[in-house]
Amino acid sequence: MSHSEITNDVLCERIGGLSTLIEEKFKNNSSEHERIEEQVTKTNGRVTSLEGVTDSMEKWQNRVIGGWIITAILVIPILIFLVEEYIRQK
Repeated sequence: MSHSEITNDVLCERIGGLSTLIEEKFKNNSSEHERIEEQVTKTNGRVTSLEGVTDSMEKWQNRVIGGWIITAILVIPILIFLVEEYIRQK
């Protein structure tokens, strides 16, 4: 038998080594994925809490804008009418 020939025992040993390397890589990937998933969960929690703050700010802004709209539609025309009537009476 020459050195260029590979026996079944050598092939089995090499395949076993590759199998071990692949299993280790999958274990490493699995632990990395768990770590990434944990970090994503933390980040999503922070984003969700910030969205709550943003929602409350938007509600406040919408109320202020609504107040300005009501003022512009109702109060200002009434004030203009009252000022015109006051001027006419003088």
